Amino acid sequence: MKRVSFQGKYFIVGCARSGTTLMQQLISSHSLVVGVNETGFLQQISFKEKNIDKIVSKIALNEKEYQLIIRHLQKFFKKREPNKKLGLFQIFDAYCQAHQLFFHKAAYVEKTPFHSFFMKEILSEIPNSKIIVMLRDPRAIIASRLVSRKPFSRGKKWHLPRKIQIFLNLSEIFFTYQRFEKWYQINHPRVFFVKYEDLVKNPKEIIKKVLKFLKLPFEPIYDNINPLDMRLNTKKVKGMMNSSYQKTKTNKVSLASLERWRQVLIPSENEFIKKWSSQIELKLLKDFYPFLFSYKKSFLK
Repeated sequence: MKRVSFQGKYFIVGCARSGTTLMQQLISSHSLVVGVNETGFLQQISFKEKNIDKIVSKIALNEKEYQLIIRHLQKFFKKREPNKKLGLFQIFDAYCQAHQLFFHKAAYVEKTPFHSFFMKEILSEIPNSKIIVMLRDPRAIIASRLVSRKPFSRGKKWHLPRKIQIFLNLSEIFFTYQRFEKWYQINHPRVFFVKYEDLVKNPKEIIKKVLKFLKLPFEPIYDNINPLDMRLNTKKVKGMMNSSYQKTKTNKVSLASLERWRQVLIPSENEFIKKWSSQIELKLLKDFYPFLFSYKKSFLK
């Protein structure tokens, strides 16, 4: 088996329905990168869990993957420094490295929207890790969730009045963006922000910027890649994920999706979102989505 040194450790975070799947598919199309199934690692596993077998059994998709990860973790434990306690994030890193080793790649890319809440730990506990933050118009995120009948990032179907769904979604989005604000303000060298709308409109330009951030060479494959021709696999693939998603009947990216919120949200709902946005003092939102702050009149007074 050809040995590959561990170089790139890439993580994609963002609100659910903000383009994290599209970004992972684009990066994992690179010849040096393998895509890791959306693990939800830190979402599913208790920080108090000490049994490695139990941890891996919760995230492995099948027996083959389970055995591969266990073997890699055993080697990982032997190589660690004496008396050094192996933390949850090191196990998370080793889990992703197992995929990388299996496909003989130089880097891995993992995406789980919920991991937005663990950016500090990922950057501090996983050496040389880099994070790509996906941003999208809050109106488009909410509309996408309403259409998919999955109002919340955890994917549960809630039978709530539409107005309450919109309010709860908006609260969640702003709460997540508030967490991103700190990283945006300090301009952290290992955190890169990507606007979903820019990625769909100007894919080649944005991909070049992303690859430069990840220190990956630009490849000819990206000359022909068009997000508008892609179908995104929104379900977990059974088995180890290769450099691209399995071809299944899935959602297709389109320019029309950028404005689909206009057909989903009625004018009063759009105004409600803009009103709330105008009250949120986030430089991140003002820089990326200034039109949300065109509503001048305060409605909270």
